[in-house]
Amino acid sequence: MDNHYMALIPAYAVATGIWFVSRRWLPQLWGLTREVTFKRPALEFSFAVLAGLAVLGVGQLYLHDLLLPGSRHPLLEALNQFLIFSPVVLLLLLRRQSPATVWLPADHIPYRLTAGVLLALISLLTYAMISREDPGPGPLVAEIMQVKHVPDLVQVFMEDLTIALLFVRLSVWVGRQWALVLVAVLFAAGHLPALIAQGSSWEETASLLLDTGIGVLVLSAVSASQDIWWFFIVHFVMDMTQFSGK
Repeated sequence: MDNHYMALIPAYAVATGIWFVSRRWLPQLWGLTREVTFKRPALEFSFAVLAGLAVLGVGQLYLHDLLLPGSRHPLLEALNQFLIFSPVVLLLLLRRQSPATVWLPADHIPYRLTAGVLLALISLLTYAMISREDPGPGPLVAEIMQVKHVPDLVQVFMEDLTIALLFVRLSVWVGRQWALVLVAVLFAAGHLPALIAQGSSWEETASLLLDTGIGVLVLSAVSASQDIWWFFIVHFVMDMTQFSGK
């Protein structure tokens, strides 16, 4: 098994496990569940799928250099990443749905972000301890904190927003358990075209099963918290580990 995955899985497990424990200590943040309902959840999920397809379409514009020019600048590139995922925001505006329907609660945001930073540091430390090929938590943090990664931060945040959009509407329609499995499978399957195009081995393709497992693990925690403020920071830091030492 790839050394990166060997470290990534326990790193995510530690972060999500600590979250499950900490929600008892911080009931003001995650003690109350906010039930989301829709009159026609199947229709809302269909709109969410269309928004996801629109994201893919705008992404093609980006790949053909048809968005903002000069994307080598980190801030312009970050804006390009926002534009790619803008159909998600546009859908929320058109449907007049609150940010809470994509797991963006409006209360205690600084505390939620702080919790995310702490969990990200713990997960990064776990990753560095297991992945012996990496330079250690200090150099990893220094690498991740560079301005050039601001576009990656925006991309991860918008990815999580899109997953929340799909998951919330699907779970209202078919139930949380089925939604967990289906969204995790779709999340992993999103990597399949790239693996095939790169001529990856069956072992590398089998890593999609690990992606699915990670997806179920993190979605269980994030859906229970109904909060991506804390998680997107963990997600970003864990994503950046794949580039460490390169």
